[in-house]
Amino acid sequence: MRHIALGLCVAVLLGTLVIPVWGASVAASTPSAVSGPTGSWQPQLPPSPTGQGPISEENRRPGTTSWQSAALQQAGVARRTQLVREQEARRRAGPRARATPGTGPQVPTPAAAPVVWQDTALRGYADQTSINVGQSLGLHVGAKPPITSYNLDVYRMGWYGGTGARLQLSVPGLPAQNPAVPAPDPTTGLLSLDGVWPVSYLVQTDLTWVSGVYLAKLTATNTTDVAYIHFVVRNDAAVADLLYQVPITTYAAYNPWGGKSLYDFQSDGGIPAYKVSFDRPHDSWAGAGVFFDGDFFMLAWLESQGYNMTYATNIELQNGSSVLTNRKVFVSPWHDEYWSKQMRDNLTAARDAGKHLAFFDANNIYWKIRFEPSPHTPSALNRVVVCYKYTDDGETTADPLAGDPNQVTVTWRDPTYLNNPRECALGRHVRIEFRLREGLRLGGSERDSRDLQRNRPA
Repeated sequence: MRHIALGLCVAVLLGTLVIPVWGASVAASTPSAVSGPTGSWQPQLPPSPTGQGPISEENRRPGTTSWQSAALQQAGVARRTQLVREQEARRRAGPRARATPGTGPQVPTPAAAPVVWQDTALRGYADQTSINVGQSLGLHVGAKPPITSYNLDVYRMGWYGGTGARLQLSVPGLPAQNPAVPAPDPTTGLLSLDGVWPVSYLVQTDLTWVSGVYLAKLTATNTTDVAYIHFVVRNDAAVADLLYQVPITTYAAYNPWGGKSLYDFQSDGGIPAYKVSFDRPHDSWAGAGVFFDGDFFMLAWLESQGYNMTYATNIELQNGSSVLTNRKVFVSPWHDEYWSKQMRDNLTAARDAGKHLAFFDANNIYWKIRFEPSPHTPSALNRVVVCYKYTDDGETTADPLAGDPNQVTVTWRDPTYLNNPRECALGRHVRIEFRLREGLRLGGSERDSRDLQRNRPA
C-alpha cells in the first residue's frame, strides 16, 4: 500500500470564472536525464494514464460552454469578496478569534459587520447527494415572482477539450413554484427543506449517464435569474484506477443558505449551527456550492490526462468500504475536512488491506462529525451533518454525546475527547496558514506542537 498526502489546500479566488485551457490535445513529455556526481539520473515517473475507459471516451465527445452564465461570473466575484471579508474579519478580531479550535476561544469580532443572509429569486437542491447509474433523484426548486417558469439543463462536468462540460439533458418550461423558507431551529440551527419543498422534476438516469459530477442549470424564462444544483452519478459496478471522492460533507459545513452554517462568520448573528442539512440549496457560486473553489479544476485536469476514474461522495464511504472495490486508488481532492468515524474506519481498513490512498489536500480529516437522518423523513439516512465543535472556552463541547468517543463531534486531534489526529492515518503533519493580506506562515500554537509530539505515528 502507498499513500500520497500532499499538504496543499489552495483557494482559487477568481474575479471571473475562467475555464483553464490546457489545450485540447496535450502531448506528454518526458523529463530529460540530469547529469549528477554519480552519473546520469532519470526521474522515476508513475505510469502514464492509459487513456482508455469510459471517462476517456466520454471526454472525446463534443463539449459545450453553455453551462456558464453571467450569474456564475458574478458569483465568482462575490465569492472572492466573501473570502476576503471573512479573512479581514478574523484579522480584526485578533488572535483569540483566529485561535485554532481546541486551543482557545472562538468569538465573533465586534468590529465586523453582522452577517445577514440574503435569499435569491431562483434556487434549488437535489434530494440525494449521489445516485447509481440507472437510479433517479428529485430536484426541488423554489422560484419567487415574477418568475413564472424556468428551463432545466443538466451538464456533466469534465474536460471536453477545455469547454468544461457536456449537455446531458434539457427540459424546457418547467412551472415555477414558490414554497416557503422555514426559519432555522433555534437550538441547533438546523434548516431542512425536506417535506417543505416538493419535487419539481425527477431526473431519471440510464446507461448514457457516465459517472461524474453533474450540474443542473436553472434558467428563468422571463427574468435573468440563473441558478445551479450539483449532484454525483456513480457507477458502482465500474472497474477503475481512481475513485474520486467529492467531499460533500465539507460543502454542507460551509453552506450558509438560510442563515446558518457550521461557522460563526457565515451565520446570522455570529452564532453557528450545530447541525446542517443537505436538503437545502447552496449559497455560493449561484447554487453550485464550493464546487468551483477547487473540485472542478482537479477533476477537469484528471479527465484531460485520460485517467480511468469513477466518482463517489463521502456518503458512500460512510456506508461501507465496498465503494473501494475494483478501484486501485482512493483520491481525496481539494478540501476534505469533515469525516465521521465510519468514514475513517472504512478507509483505514481499506488502507491496511493494501488500498492506495492519495490526499491532494491539507485540511483533511480535521473535524469529526456524525450523521442523522432527515428530521421529516427518518428513512432518509445521512441527510444531516452534526458537528458541535467547541464552546467559547475553546476546550469543552456542548455536544450531548461528548461522553461517547464514537459519537462526540470535535477535532480528531483533540487530546481530551479523541486523541486520534489525522497524521495517525496519513503520516506526519505540518501546519501552514495563508491569509489573504498577511502571506504565508509556518507553525502553530504550543499546544499544536505538544499534540504532534504525543500523537506522532510510529
